[in-house]
Amino acid sequence: MNAKSLSAWALCLLTSISFSFATSAENYVGIQVGGRFANKISNVRGDVTNVTLFPPVTLVPVSLGNFTGTDSSDMKLDETISFGAKIGHYFDKMPFIGIEGDINFSKPDLYPQNLTLTNSAFPATIPPQYERRIKVNDLQGGVSLMLRYPAFKRVMPYVGIGPQVHWFNLRGTGVTENPLGTLFPAQPATLQLNAVNQDKIAVGLQAKTGVRVALTKHLAVDAEYKFNYSPVRFQARNLDNISGSYTSHEIGAALVYRFGKIRW
Repeated sequence: MNAKSLSAWALCLLTSISFSFATSAENYVGIQVGGRFANKISNVRGDVTNVTLFPPVTLVPVSLGNFTGTDSSDMKLDETISFGAKIGHYFDKMPFIGIEGDINFSKPDLYPQNLTLTNSAFPATIPPQYERRIKVNDLQGGVSLMLRYPAFKRVMPYVGIGPQVHWFNLRGTGVTENPLGTLFPAQPATLQLNAVNQDKIAVGLQAKTGVRVALTKHLAVDAEYKFNYSPVRFQARNLDNISGSYTSHEIGAALVYRFGKIRW
């Protein structure tokens, strides 16, 4: 599934939700923007390929081969802005319960950092000079079961939880700098690693809590915190078959238009 098909899927999902709304109940649409922080991939495990060492005496590259079943320290991702839209419905006979669909886009790039690799045959640390930034695009869509209380007041706290689908697009060069090349002319100035060029689909979970403040009968604003979790699998240069858990925290705001039967 590529970006276009995922976008079409998310649009059809939101459209189907909107058409299922009854005009006698409370409905809403909104645009939202926020900031994601503490983004990371934890419980990382994979295979390390083309391991090369530079002995301090001879400075001649030595290939150690490949190491499967290697654990890694957490991969930290950039803090990023997210933006998107949401559409929701609260049931007329159960006004405390609703359903919400949302779609969001962000760019939590994997930035240069130290990674501690642990293997029964090979412990090592990859210095940040050996890694260039990997660009990451994250398009996600989800559906949440919503609970609010009270249902008919200007200020309404709410919580929500439900599944979400991520489309991750990863892009990065296969060329990276060799720090020894600037000190010793005999060393190569760059190292050739596996380029990153892939699209990945991941299914996870989102949980949110916030408060809606009605400015008028139809116009409201949301202040919201959201937690995202999803198992992921991908490749990153000389790390293959990587599996881990992607998590992120998000604080955002939304401008919401309410319509239908509003009993505030």
